[in-house]
Amino acid sequence: MGDVLARKIRSESAGYVTELSALPPTLPAFAPGIYSVGDLYKGMLEDGSAWEGTPDHDGFVFFNEKKNVPRNLTPDAAIAARLHDTVQEHAVRLS
Repeated sequence: MGDVLARKIRSESAGYVTELSALPPTLPAFAPGIYSVGDLYKGMLEDGSAWEGTPDHDGFVFFNEKKNVPRNLTPDAAIAARLHDTVQEHAVRLS
């Protein structure tokens, strides 16, 4: 980020979203293109074991406090999650 933009953010008492900590690194907000089912389950073994090491599991843990109980996201995480979804939806429409 440049100095001009940083000053503008401060002067407006605004915030900005980065992907550094907003979402799990395996599910980046600004990922280019559409990821596949294989991408989501990368690392899982054929017998279904090792799911805990997949991007799908990372997303499940991030979005749920515990099984089937959605997490209350912080504003930056909610924005990053929506940006991620928007990028994916746009890529789907273009494919």
